[in-house]
Amino acid sequence: MRVLLVLFVFVASTASGQQLEQVRAAVKKIQTEKQAKAYLAGKGAPAGQVLEINAASDTTESDRELIALPLGEIIEFPAEHQQTHYFYKSIEHKSITSFRVQYIFLDHTKISLRQVDSLRTVILNRIQAGEDFDVLARTFSMDGNNKKGGDLGWFQEGMMDKSFEERVRKHQPGEVYTVDIPESKWYYIVKNTHPPRIDKKVILLYLEVML
Repeated sequence: MRVLLVLFVFVASTASGQQLEQVRAAVKKIQTEKQAKAYLAGKGAPAGQVLEINAASDTTESDRELIALPLGEIIEFPAEHQQTHYFYKSIEHKSITSFRVQYIFLDHTKISLRQVDSLRTVILNRIQAGEDFDVLARTFSMDGNNKKGGDLGWFQEGMMDKSFEERVRKHQPGEVYTVDIPESKWYYIVKNTHPPRIDKKVILLYLEVML
């Protein structure tokens, strides 16, 4: 019985080792997010997922370690119970630009276009005269963000309406300008409050290999 048990453990250990080597070989070949997703969708692939970690919002110690992982590098380690083996591979590094603005929103679904134009002229004149944008946003902006003085917070490229973002890109911190999105009946007065911020985003392949 003892010989059979030792033989079983040896065979199981050999099979586990072969499985890990197969996964290692497959992971080494993966270079892109598309390849990683295709591998995970393939027959017999271990459990796992493609992870996105953003240096601006993912700030735990483990997140920072993964962000610092060189492109193409693989780390692996077993679970304490030795029945699961974990893999991480850094497959893509990207730079993400973020912007921050304040805005005053005028809603053409609630007031006429003539009223929008008239009110916007009044507000712009008051800004030009030195009145605080924050106070004017709290007074005139026609959405819930008025409670924050129109502060939109940091937003990444691609998150906002394309025409809105294009106008933001063309202006410097402190500049005030208008943005029209007539197809949605949205009209804005916008102020850039910070320079654009460049953040790092890392794409990783994460695997859990059950042994």
